[in-house]
Amino acid sequence: MLRKVATGIGLMLLIPVLVLAAAAGSFGGDGASAVGGVLCTPVPSATPSPQETYAVGSSQGRNSRPCQAGELEAMVLSHPRIHLGSLAVGDVAEGRVDPRVLQVLLFLAERYDLGSVGPLISGHSYFVAGTTTPSNHSFGRAVDIPVIDGQAVSIYNAAAREAMEMVLSLRPPLLPDELGGPWLLAHPSSVAVFTRDHGDHLHIGWDQ
Repeated sequence: MLRKVATGIGLMLLIPVLVLAAAAGSFGGDGASAVGGVLCTPVPSATPSPQETYAVGSSQGRNSRPCQAGELEAMVLSHPRIHLGSLAVGDVAEGRVDPRVLQVLLFLAERYDLGSVGPLISGHSYFVAGTTTPSNHSFGRAVDIPVIDGQAVSIYNAAAREAMEMVLSLRPPLLPDELGGPWLLAHPSSVAVFTRDHGDHLHIGWDQ
């Protein structure tokens, strides 16, 4: 259902959200230390409704507004700078992906073109490669990004490094628990940053 309505309502939703992001200053050219206005986070309540979310600006909630159910999915599916793989499209359209994953994709897409995004859930092994530890991908809590600004992620892609730095600048709950990529960057102690097996893509994931 979301896939059918994404094109119709996605752009309608995206335009005011991007205006909000610009007002919050998330399009600045000298770093992104604040959460962009396109981001949504769960309602700060003891018993939140699973369908009720808030879009917040850099003030982390002072300028919040209610989001419609499925709004994040529609924005990701219709975003001109987020190019999902075919399996990833299905995962998003079916509402299987953690909102934080969608939020961070939208945040990065404010500045970068994200290509061949995925896998999210479908197409990834249940376990972390070479281990018996379940992957965060299996629960919709992780995303791989192999192409940024039209170039494969590698040590030669400066935009990919900047994207990693942007992710590390986020605050909880959007700051991930794990970040893989070609560079072992300085990072908060709560984030596991690793390069092994991630020289050709960015991996962003949350443990719970």
